[in-house]
Amino acid sequence: MSEASEIKSILNRPLRFLIVEDDAADLVVLGKLLHQRGIEVSSCSTAATAMKLINEEKEEGKEYDVVMADLNIPGIRGEDFILWLSENHPQSTPVVVTGMEQMEAIRRLKVATVLVRDDRIKMKPFTEDDLVKLLRDLNLTC
Repeated sequence: MSEASEIKSILNRPLRFLIVEDDAADLVVLGKLLHQRGIEVSSCSTAATAMKLINEEKEEGKEYDVVMADLNIPGIRGEDFILWLSENHPQSTPVVVTGMEQMEAIRRLKVATVLVRDDRIKMKPFTEDDLVKLLRDLNLTC
């Protein structure tokens, strides 16, 4: 049995990712790569829409396992969105995807008192190998 099948069996449902990304090409690539691995993917391009989706899911008794967000998304600063997520939905694992230099991303997140592990900050462009490594690092699937 693959790791993905084992996790799906334990959870009794597919893994659920929300991608918050304003670059349409990145959104399509990430969504496709995740979907090919049997992961349920939702996506949006703004923080406000993401917050609405996350809250609606919670009202229905569901949660996203992982919320993958760009630091530069329309609406609010990405680090403020991640802070909101960690305060209001701590069961969702935040992953930051950004085109900015990694040390700058880490500095911005720490200044905002958001504790995102350095291995959960991924640089663009995001490759299939990067995704596989991320999923393994999260102990989710490969």
